[in-house]
Amino acid sequence: MDAKGFKAWRESFNLTQEDVAQKFRVSRTTVQNWETGANPITQAVVMSCEVWGPRLRQEDPDLGPVTLIYTDGPMFVDPYGSPRPAATIRQESYPTNAAAIARVQRLWGRPGFCDPMIIEKSRRPLWNAIELRAVVDGSDTGAPTLPNLVKRIAEEAKSTSASFVWTGKGPSPIERQERQRQIESLAERLEVLSVTVLDDDNNRQELEEVFSRLRNLGKRPRDSLVSNIAQALTAAEQMALQDFRLSQGQGDTSFVVVLADEGKTRVIARIAREAIEDYLHATELSHRQRIVFVEKNLQQIGRIIARKYESEDYTTYTDRFGITDENNKLVIITFNDLNCGNLS
Repeated sequence: MDAKGFKAWRESFNLTQEDVAQKFRVSRTTVQNWETGANPITQAVVMSCEVWGPRLRQEDPDLGPVTLIYTDGPMFVDPYGSPRPAATIRQESYPTNAAAIARVQRLWGRPGFCDPMIIEKSRRPLWNAIELRAVVDGSDTGAPTLPNLVKRIAEEAKSTSASFVWTGKGPSPIERQERQRQIESLAERLEVLSVTVLDDDNNRQELEEVFSRLRNLGKRPRDSLVSNIAQALTAAEQMALQDFRLSQGQGDTSFVVVLADEGKTRVIARIAREAIEDYLHATELSHRQRIVFVEKNLQQIGRIIARKYESEDYTTYTDRFGITDENNKLVIITFNDLNCGNLS
C-alpha cells in the first residue's frame, strides 16, 4: 500500500485524518505524513488497515444494500434432543446497514426471530448473531444504531454550537450567545430522545421537529446522518404482519374477520360488531356496512393488529383446529373496542 492507496482506504470509509489518528493511536500529523508520502507506509500500518476494515464496515451506517437473514426457529439441532421441524429461513433487503440494524432491534426477542445475520451485496458477512446481540444490548457502543445516530447529531450540534449560518446583518454578541444557547438546548433534547426513539412514535415526531428547529437556527445536521435516521425509522416501523385481507367466509355476522400470515402462523383478527358501532357512535349497522368500514380502513386497522401480534396480545391454538406443532399455529386476536386514531 502506497500513500495514494492509504488515502483511498481512509476515504472509502468516510473517515477524517483525525478519525484514523484516534483508531491507530497516532497523531494527525503522522496520518497526514503517510498520505503525502513524507513517512513510509510500513507493514504494521497495512496490517492495521486490514484489521480495522471489517469493523469500519460495521460502523458505516451508509453501507449497503444489505440483506438481513434470520430463521423462525433455532439453527442448532441437538443430536440427542427430540426431533423438531426444520427452521425456515427468512430474508429482508435494506438499503443501508443502519436500516437493517434498526429492524434487528425491533424484532429481537420476538418468537420466530432466531440466529440473525446481515450480509453485504458481495455476500460477505457483515454481522453475525453474537455481534448483533452486543448491538441490541448496547454493549457495542460504536454500532450505527438509531439511538447512536441521534446522539451523533446531538454531539456535533453541541460541539459546534458557536458556528451557525446567519442571514442578513451579523448578530450582536447577545444574539450570538442566545442562538448558541438554543442550539445547545436542542442538542440536549436530542440526547434524551435518543433513548426512546425506537419505542415511542410521539418522540419520533418530536425528533423531526428538533431537526427543523436546528435548521431554522442555522445549524443544519449532516444530510447523510438525517437520511440514515429516516431509513432506520422506516425499517423499525415495518410490521411483521403485512398483506391484510378480509375473510371471504364471514359466517358469524357478529364479527368482521381480518386475516394475515407470518411464515407458518395464521393470524385471525375478529373485530366485534360493538367495537365498530361504538367507534362510529352508530347502532344497527348492517354486517355489510361494517365490512365496508373495515375494508376502507384496513391499512390503519392492520397496523393495530400487527402491534397486538408483536406484543403477543393474542390467543394461540395448536390442536383444536387440527394444527399440532408449534411451527404451524393459529392465533386469534379479538377486538372488543377500536383504538385506531381517526378512521374514515
